[in-house]
Amino acid sequence: MLYLPFAINAQQIPEAADVIKIMDDKGKTQRGSLIVTVAETFDVQNPEHIKKANAIETRLVDQDLLPTNSEFVAKF
Repeated sequence: MLYLPFAINAQQIPEAADVIKIMDDKGKTQRGSLIVTVAETFDVQNPEHIKKANAIETRLVDQDLLPTNSEFVAKF
């Protein structure tokens, strides 16, 4: 799983098993997104899980959606 502090949709990351909206306290505004890599428990020994995680990371980089550490720190 990967948390992004902004809204994205499943169409932007088709490799992901799911993209879950993280809403604000009132449930009205999306404040982030949780990207689920695989439906089952992620296993670092499973080459397919690693391949899928790498594909998601590549997709995020290609779309300039992978935040840097400084962007995470600035958000919080």
